[in-house]
Amino acid sequence: MAGFAKIFKELEKERKAAEAELVRIDRAIAALSVLAGRRRRGRPPGRRRRRMSVATRKKMAAAARRRWAKTKAGKARSAA
Repeated sequence: MAGFAKIFKELEKERKAAEAELVRIDRAIAALSVLAGRRRRGRPPGRRRRRMSVATRKKMAAAARRRWAKTKAGKARSAA
């Protein structure tokens, strides 16, 4: 049993060392990214926005107007 405890402690020590190494590597990557001018903002490269046709935009606008008209009509009835 004592052998297992020793192995367990040794593995925990190695895990802590590995975690410290990961933190160091992450910091180095962040520093190099700043120096290279690569910042992770916006959409990832390679992904383009979908384009909607004019007809689709008109249909969506008309549907939104109908929803608003329905909402306003409901409010007018409840206020009267």
